[in-house]
Amino acid sequence: KIAMAPLTTTRTLFELRVGSTHTIEVLLQVRLEDLPWWNSDLRSHERQLYKLIGRQVLRMECRKEIEEYRAKIRERDDA
Repeated sequence: KIAMAPLTTTRTLFELRVGSTHTIEVLLQVRLEDLPWWNSDLRSHERQLYKLIGRQVLRMECRKEIEEYRAKIRERDDA
């Protein structure tokens, strides 16, 4: 499990490993006045961020790979 450190700047770049072969770079930008809010419940906000990335960003950015993987699984199951 990744644990993000409390934010001290408004821009934070981090990498997320997706599956066994992909890594995505994420630039998190938080307004300066929101840093105390973000850090006030870091664990919950981090969890929400990862859910958002998984449900929205990865689905759009990795659509081709996901479709190819699902097709491969279906072919294997049909054989």
